[in-house]
Amino acid sequence: RELLSEDGWLWLTTPNIDGLFPQASLRVASSVGKWPHPEPPYHLMQFSEQTITDALHRAGFEQVVVKQQSIPLSYSFGSLQKMLTDPRRLVYAAAFAPLAFLGPLVGRGDTMLVAAKPSPSQAPIDLRQEESFTDLTETAATPLLETPGTPGRSPQL
Repeated sequence: RELLSEDGWLWLTTPNIDGLFPQASLRVASSVGKWPHPEPPYHLMQFSEQTITDALHRAGFEQVVVKQQSIPLSYSFGSLQKMLTDPRRLVYAAAFAPLAFLGPLVGRGDTMLVAAKPSPSQAPIDLRQEESFTDLTETAATPLLETPGTPGRSPQL
């Protein structure tokens, strides 16, 4: 917050643990022990729209705006060439790519673009020092699976 001007906005992107693709693929991953959705060491926490909004409000931000998006298909499934040379990857992409495409259309994309404006009246809370911060991420916990390789106005996302 200290780095933002008085009328500045914080912009970030983060995976959405509640997205259609992450949720469906997690169910499959639980049975095979491998989940391609971002997880440690790439992402130490997973957030839903609710948990990222709660964390930003507690950190002294207001007017939190979230736009649901899709991660590029090549990121999640690999290049077309890789899919054509690996039948398992092709089957996986055929099963889950429709969910990755549909997710943002129904408000459950697999990544979120987030904008938030600092509240002028609320002092920030150091979330790293607050024990109850862990409550915000309980519903967005990442399972332990193998990792494969203008002022006063809300922005229009």
